[in-house]
Amino acid sequence: MKYKLDNLKTTDLSTLKNNIETGSRFVVFIYRIGLGFVSLQRFSPAIFVQQNNEIDFFKKKYNRLNLLFGPWFLFKGPFLAYSAYKTNKKEE
Repeated sequence: MKYKLDNLKTTDLSTLKNNIETGSRFVVFIYRIGLGFVSLQRFSPAIFVQQNNEIDFFKKKYNRLNLLFGPWFLFKGPFLAYSAYKTNKKEE
């Protein structure tokens, strides 16, 4: 089984290591899906980010998913969705 990161522009491992040494990194975001009596916490795939302005695009994407699908858990949906939002907001 082969795994691939979609947003990587290179497949060379030495180039990837050099990018990580210069400040690039992999980030993962959290989002929730509320299904009435069940709340599912999901993680985004690992995203390779070279600049901080790229983080904002993905952060907004997963916070929108969280806002649309997260609060529909009957018991603590809005609170859990907000905690996932806060976790994503810390990712700077």
